[in-house]
Amino acid sequence: SESIELQLDVLRDAIGLLKQTSNMEKSENQMSEVAEQWTEVKKQAPIAKEAGRNVQEREALKIKNNIQTFENRVKSYSLEFAKKPLFDYATGIDAAYTSIRATREELLKHD
Repeated sequence: SESIELQLDVLRDAIGLLKQTSNMEKSENQMSEVAEQWTEVKKQAPIAKEAGRNVQEREALKIKNNIQTFENRVKSYSLEFAKKPLFDYATGIDAAYTSIRATREELLKHD
């Protein structure tokens, strides 16, 4: 913003200098038009910033909710996973291996 203001001032000065030596009415009119448009843009900037902030906040909330949902699913699955019979000694070797294979297949489906 400040750099644009500085550039506009430089252009105004250059037009003023050229105006002294030649007819620069068209350039001066264009410069005035640019300055007016820049003023309008500066007026609209806070409105656009606020609109962008609202969109950003809404999307941030959506992402936060998605993360929370995923975290809850992971915690729930972790608790259920720990209850599987493959972790119980009484299950026995053969049944534990069968359960491990089934669990592996189940986990591969989540990939």
